[in-house]
Amino acid sequence: MTMDGVLKDANASGVIFAHGSRFGGHILFIKDHKLYYIYNFLGITEQTDYACLQFEL
Repeated sequence: MTMDGVLKDANASGVIFAHGSRFGGHILFIKDHKLYYIYNFLGITEQTDYACLQFEL
């Protein structure tokens, strides 16, 4: 997955992308100045990855 974007607020947070159903899903969001990606399949295993962001205004 690739994405281009511009953050106009250094304190930005919230959901960028979310998709799922009762069988699992994934979400991409910003929280505490970090970009998170969480994937869940059947509620068995939740995989969380994050990357540090450098906000440029």
